[in-house]
Amino acid sequence: MQKKSKFIAACYSCANYGNQREIDIVTSEEFRNQGLAKLLASQFILEWKRKGLETKWDGYRDNFASNKLALSLVFKKILKNYNFII
Repeated sequence: MQKKSKFIAACYSCANYGNQREIDIVTSEEFRNQGLAKLLASQFILEWKRKGLETKWDGYRDNFASNKLALSLVFKKILKNYNFII
């Protein structure tokens, strides 16, 4: 999402496996708390659902804004620990 050619928010999937898409959202700090992330995430979820794909949400426990947004979009909280391999 742009405003006068300035990046303000984006929603994309960087992890795809089978019919599942993991959602990632980033919003410029000055544009946070305006509902942009929820708007983008809602459209993302609807588009992938229309294509028969499932959307997953992954977030850190201490990322309270992300967790709040996920719950508002009707995701369920499942606490699991896992390791990243780099």
